[in-house]
Amino acid sequence: MTKKITFWTLLLTCFLSYQAFSQGLGLKAQGDKAYARLKYATAIDLYEQYLQQDSTDLSVKKNLADSYRKVGDSKNAERLYGEVVTKDPNDAKSAFAYAQMLSENGKYEEAKVWYSKYQQLNSGDPRGTAFTQAYNNLGELYADSLEYKIFKVDINSDQSDFSPTYYDKGLVFVSGRRPDKSSKKVYAWNNTAFLDLFYVDSTGIRALPYDTDTKVDRYTSADSYKTKQESLHSDQTRKTSNDNSTLGYYGDNFPKDNGGVNQDTRVTPFDKKINSKFHEGPAAFTKDGNTIYFTRNNYLGSSQKGDDGIVKLKIYTSEKKNGEWSRPKELPFNNKNYSVGHPALSPDGNTLYFVSDMPGGFGGTDIYKVAKGTDGKWSTPENLGKAVNTEGNEMFPYVDNTNKLYFSSNGHAGLGGLDIFETDLNSLGTVENIGFPINSKKDDFGIIVDSTGRQGYFSSNRGKGGSDDDIYMFRKLAAPIQLFVYAYENENTQDTLRDVPITVKEEGKEGVVPGKNTNGLYTFNLNPDKNYTITGKKDTATVTKNVSTTDRKPGEKINEALQFITDPDLIAKLKDPNGGKKKLPADCDENRKLYSLDNVYYDFDKASVRADAKPVLTSVVKLMKKYPDIEIIVSSYTDARGTNDPYNIKLSAKRSDAVYNYLLKNGVTKNRLSKESNSENAPVNDCKDGIACTEVQHQLNRRTEFYVVKNGRNITKECELITYKLPNRIDPADVRLIYFDLNKSEIRSDAGPVLDELVETLKQNPGIKIAVASFADSRASQNYNYALSRRRLQESVNYLINKGVSASRIRMKEFYGETHLANDCRDDVNCNEEQHQANRRTEIRIIR
Repeated sequence: MTKKITFWTLLLTCFLSYQAFSQGLGLKAQGDKAYARLKYATAIDLYEQYLQQDSTDLSVKKNLADSYRKVGDSKNAERLYGEVVTKDPNDAKSAFAYAQMLSENGKYEEAKVWYSKYQQLNSGDPRGTAFTQAYNNLGELYADSLEYKIFKVDINSDQSDFSPTYYDKGLVFVSGRRPDKSSKKVYAWNNTAFLDLFYVDSTGIRALPYDTDTKVDRYTSADSYKTKQESLHSDQTRKTSNDNSTLGYYGDNFPKDNGGVNQDTRVTPFDKKINSKFHEGPAAFTKDGNTIYFTRNNYLGSSQKGDDGIVKLKIYTSEKKNGEWSRPKELPFNNKNYSVGHPALSPDGNTLYFVSDMPGGFGGTDIYKVAKGTDGKWSTPENLGKAVNTEGNEMFPYVDNTNKLYFSSNGHAGLGGLDIFETDLNSLGTVENIGFPINSKKDDFGIIVDSTGRQGYFSSNRGKGGSDDDIYMFRKLAAPIQLFVYAYENENTQDTLRDVPITVKEEGKEGVVPGKNTNGLYTFNLNPDKNYTITGKKDTATVTKNVSTTDRKPGEKINEALQFITDPDLIAKLKDPNGGKKKLPADCDENRKLYSLDNVYYDFDKASVRADAKPVLTSVVKLMKKYPDIEIIVSSYTDARGTNDPYNIKLSAKRSDAVYNYLLKNGVTKNRLSKESNSENAPVNDCKDGIACTEVQHQLNRRTEFYVVKNGRNITKECELITYKLPNRIDPADVRLIYFDLNKSEIRSDAGPVLDELVETLKQNPGIKIAVASFADSRASQNYNYALSRRRLQESVNYLINKGVSASRIRMKEFYGETHLANDCRDDVNCNEEQHQANRRTEIRIIR
């Protein structure tokens, strides 16, 4: 049977051979007997044979689905539960189990539907809502995926290995490997060994990089009963408290080459006084290493049954004196009628956390604590409460040196199976899922964290299709400060110069910082509290810029640009004493205060006066009444999207007429007004024919300007009083789109100008806000694409914030993975690169 210590379902009972109780019974009755005795592998064999005779028996399908679930075969379990809920859609228990199996197979959208259905069927259980909400925001569970590196350690065996804990110079962990060939077996014919504690010096552990699978698991013919039945070991073994309803395929079948014997000389059995002939489970040590608390079947010389005839779990303790461990003693709060296990100690060693299914809990197994008094006695167990414990199972607690509690649960919303969660015991408030890649769609549990909080170990059955447990190591990476640099030419185009080499050098260090060039956009990872020099060379010109990471936070993004000037006019302007600026008349500052007027703007292909133009026109009327000696020229323009001659000429004339007539109706006399129509001939930007521009850029060109004339002098032109500022009225449908390369989240060079224009629009319109949403194409797993779109969202938001946009103006930040495609390029649909490109995007919508 599986070696994962979820403990609480299969316990040590009197053993009756299956052959004895099954004689004379039919297949269904034999299957029911095996199922009732928790012999799920046997039940699967019998039920599958029976369904070949009668494929309509719903009760058998329910038991068979549950049996597959218990042995860890999520694909077959999903298949059977799907049939059950189709026939009986109001079966709440099966609906919940079906949702769980869909989750374990990575089918989160389908799982969400069934968790929601379960909530409707059983509104008293909050798990349905919790999981539904979590899968509505699934990307949050992948948000920190780049911060962790996962390794599989090389001490794992062919059997289950899990629940490591720090001890001496290494680890003590639980394993199903046989210590040696002479060790006792439950039955010699299948070489089944009990779990024991083992020790390994951590200096000898080799960690191998591991990429967690995120693809969707789908049932195929290879998963059929006939194909897999030989993989099921005979489960006619003595049931113990370390066995579980989640059996595997099956660690207890030791390979023939070594008979399951431990052949790793680095790994040694912990101590013969601790390891018994039954199961030993997760352990905890005091800081001095001289006291151990560990889980074991209720056994001291002989097994002790509860009133129900089942041997439960207990926590035992032993002390080391003169290098020898004492005979284990059980803790006083153990009870023969319920299980107690999974000990964990607080940093000061005076509080013991553990798991139990004692009466009065919230679900299957809950986490409790007891305190040690000054007299050395333990207090009455106290449940940690509903903030931690749920209607499901909470187990495998661990407390780090900051008093943070880590534990595993299938009741809190997660990626599938058991997920690892954390909460601060100092406040015991929010419980947070630590997310991918430590958590996966399979069972993840038994985590420990070192004193730095950045490295540790955990256990998972994510390998081998979820059939066995292994130990993994994780390392939290220090997020580098990232520098993004590109070069551009002249002042207006800012097109990236892709052929300009850019280097970065750290002050006081030889050599240059390694970087990556993506079509002219360079990316460098910088160290904190350092000074750097950026250098770009083009032909004979060299441009340098200094940047410092002092006071920069880990993970912060720095954006820099190197400008190469080749335009002769621009060079002449820069050589001008006035910095290339026209010298204005001396009275312009005063005239700016008196005569500045905003522009009026128009909808596309329209000449009517908009509501947002009326305040501007009112200010024109007031100005002319205040200063009767001035005249106004009404000068109108179009964007470049019509025909310059004659369409846009006529359109600009209509716009001048509309404003002219409005002013006349509001008391301005004709002799003080004149009109101009300029078509598309004077755009305020580069949006000429054939140039791709955003709607806001086109909007700036669809305008009427007002020139104040006094004593024959055009004050507005002479003093350059015109400013191009859009009114606080933007079409809610106005959307900016930027695109990403395949499998990338970096802001491309072609996206920079789009975002820069948006930044300028936001500066000119302080009353508007934005919503940002990011997406991926469908060419990776759904889970990966959630994480990728989240990274694209973060890069887009960081760019805007680094350009001066306040975070408070970004009202919504959403990421959708591949769930909101812009076209039909779903999984298995053959699309070209251009079609996929349309889905790799960030959309930024302007909102009021």
